[in-house]
Amino acid sequence: MDVCNFDALSKVELLKLCKQKELKVGKGATKLNLQVALKAFEKEERGRPTSEGYEVDENEEDDAHKESEDGDVPAQDPELLHSIPADY
Repeated sequence: MDVCNFDALSKVELLKLCKQKELKVGKGATKLNLQVALKAFEKEERGRPTSEGYEVDENEEDDAHKESEDGDVPAQDPELLHSIPADY
């Protein structure tokens, strides 16, 4: 996937991209919400860099819900928190 400059797109173009990628967005989603959702989707789709390109580990557990050794729960990714539509 090519890296896209979502900041340069209009809200209508962002909505079309979200629809193409089958992302669910709320009716009250702002342009910023759409940009963040698309950036998070693109980041997830790219996966992790390896010597042979990018690889996504589907068996990897979500570290955001694990407790660290001292009992603290790691902070959530702020980009993902902002991608949640306002009407949910």
